Amino acid sequence: MKNKITTTKNLVMTYKLKTPFDSYMKSLLIKDYPVCLDDNNKYIYSNVYNKICLARKLDNMIKYNISDSDTDLLYKMYPNIEYQVYDNKFKGISEELVNKYLKNKVHLSYSSMNNYYLCGFRYYIANLLKLDIYEENFQAKYIEIRSSLDIVNSRNSKYTYSDMRDCFYAVLKYLKQNEKVIFIGLPCQLAALKCHVNRILSNSKKLFLVELMCHGIASHQYLLDHMRQIEKRTRKQAKTISFRDPAYGTEKHIISCRDERKKLIYHSSEKQGDEYQIGYHNGVIYRENCYSCRYTGMHRNGDLLLADWYRDRSAPEIKFQDHSVNSIFVCSDSGEAFLEHLVKNGYIQVFERPLSEALKIQRTLHKPTERSPLRDQFLSIYKETKDFDKSIRRACRGLIRKKKINHYLKVSYIKCIAVKLFNLGE
Repeated sequence: MKNKITTTKNLVMTYKLKTPFDSYMKSLLIKDYPVCLDDNNKYIYSNVYNKICLARKLDNMIKYNISDSDTDLLYKMYPNIEYQVYDNKFKGISEELVNKYLKNKVHLSYSSMNNYYLCGFRYYIANLLKLDIYEENFQAKYIEIRSSLDIVNSRNSKYTYSDMRDCFYAVLKYLKQNEKVIFIGLPCQLAALKCHVNRILSNSKKLFLVELMCHGIASHQYLLDHMRQIEKRTRKQAKTISFRDPAYGTEKHIISCRDERKKLIYHSSEKQGDEYQIGYHNGVIYRENCYSCRYTGMHRNGDLLLADWYRDRSAPEIKFQDHSVNSIFVCSDSGEAFLEHLVKNGYIQVFERPLSEALKIQRTLHKPTERSPLRDQFLSIYKETKDFDKSIRRACRGLIRKKKINHYLKVSYIKCIAVKLFNLGE
């Protein structure tokens, strides 16, 4: 092969060392063949490469006043090079392309028209390109109570994970200043905070802990997926969420969503088939460690324990209205003293009930929430589809059907009437 190549007349062999976008090493075979290098003809092989070289040389000449003979040579070859002719000014949008992208559908509403009134570009980004600059992630977090408004915003149940990373530093700061701190949270979070404080401070008597009865906590991603489905179905952006909307009565467990003007865009319940409520209240979507929680039982980490109150009809008669009522469990001497202070000063009204009533109703006073037999099926479907609502509907199809039948046939209402008429036990 080498002999044929070297004895062939008028054979020209070329190789490249550089392109407009890359560079190369010389071949090791070059030394075995006679190669003639002609630097004078380096601009004859590629028009694209030549124009790029000319543009670079024009940059050097305009910016740094550096010129060479090749600049004139290339400029004579390409006098009409598109150099510094690009105009980045906005020239409008093709109506044809917009209609094609939107499929000739633009949904107008008060909020979208208000976007246009405030800023035309904001309307274009949010309502046409669907690239909203603000996206609510519905992440709950602990806050420091500074005003009565903070108390209002902290009310209602939170059936989702709450971020408490900022709490550790804030609590320690106040305790080091010898100030009293009341922390209200879930049993596992109280245990973490208590352990952290005791590890750093020798005396933590100024820290008062209030537990909230917990059945389990779901991944925040499930809630976010559910909210996105609600927004997709309603074609509206949710700003706030309430897991037990007071407008319908907190005892009814109505989940609701409102937009930035506090207008209701969605409301439902477990009985009506809301996917998140179905998954949460039936132990399908809790975190795996919740099913083996070590903080259930009668031994508590807090000074007081707060929970919903449910009447046991075999217990003594009640002397108060049986709705919007909470249970308070005293777990320490500090908790008992604090409760007495609240009662004495008229902040709350207390009626003593037998402990057996709570033990019969509140199962997490005995053991963790049982892992639902539907959980594995839900996880399998969710892993495949990445669609929370669809996964719940498929995994809990029979449960949802049962809940809806009971709701629309008013089974609980009929049962309540029967109990009152015939004095039946539950």
